[in-house]
Amino acid sequence: ITGDKPAPIKSDPQWATWALEDSQVKVWIISSVSSDIQPLILRKPTSFDMWTVLAKMYGRNKRHLRTYQIKRSIYSLTQGDLSVAAFYAALKTKWEELDYHVTDEWKCGSDHSLYWEKEWMDRTFLFLGGLRDEFESIRSQILNGDEIPGIEEVYARVESEEQRRQVMHLDT
Repeated sequence: ITGDKPAPIKSDPQWATWALEDSQVKVWIISSVSSDIQPLILRKPTSFDMWTVLAKMYGRNKRHLRTYQIKRSIYSLTQGDLSVAAFYAALKTKWEELDYHVTDEWKCGSDHSLYWEKEWMDRTFLFLGGLRDEFESIRSQILNGDEIPGIEEVYARVESEEQRRQVMHLDT
């Protein structure tokens, strides 16, 4: 699919092997795209041609649009009627999708660690900011502390508060 192994001429003894391998790759590509995309690539002569069409349609130039869409959905996500666990899982799923699209190149290792340190702090703020108002007390405790704990600890504390509230509600 990269074009590194171009098709030999048809009279070359290796042509049959190449054609068989290319056909197998074409089948993999066709079976891995949705049925509405298949007609756009189905009649391409080689797997490289199929891949080129897909790269133009969904390649790096579309990455900015997808990153924007993901970030927009993250920023608009709130807990609503979700449990703390379901809200956190929804955010985490979106973050993982966003991470897939991050293509930043680091000049040194400390750039990478500084980026992620800031990114996880932002994610902690997004999680806390998206919680229902009933969690204002625990949110204030976390934000007014000397240091903001990592996202996993913040989640654990908020989730414990949710469980405590549920138990207290059952006892009344």
